[in-house]
Amino acid sequence: MGKFQTGNPGGPGRPRKAEKYAGAVAAAEQRIVDRLPELIDNLFTLAGGVVVEDTNPIDGSMSVYQKPPDRKANEYLIDRILGRPTQAIEAEIDADGSLHILVTYADPDRADPAETPSGPAPDPTGSTAL
Repeated sequence: MGKFQTGNPGGPGRPRKAEKYAGAVAAAEQRIVDRLPELIDNLFTLAGGVVVEDTNPIDGSMSVYQKPPDRKANEYLIDRILGRPTQAIEAEIDADGSLHILVTYADPDRADPAETPSGPAPDPTGSTAL
């Protein structure tokens, strides 16, 4: 096979994004690692909601209100370093048309039954029949 034929790595073309941005991604991940304890503390604070005191710039009146929890940005940053638990989903349809779904969590302690369709909570082996 010639040097620049299809399927031969190292041929002409754009570098892959992973290679192109490897330095920037590594730097961003290091910034997250450096602040990980602070981000975890933020999750605890935001989980209960935050009280906000706001002053109206026009009339100077002050309002105090409860801001609802917003954890998604922090969760993303933490998941970027710690990873998310994986899950396998198997489904089969019987001859009579009934559907059986099996969800297996890699870490059953992190499995959240509230996020699964109605059915029993995960068992200690990490499998849940739905």
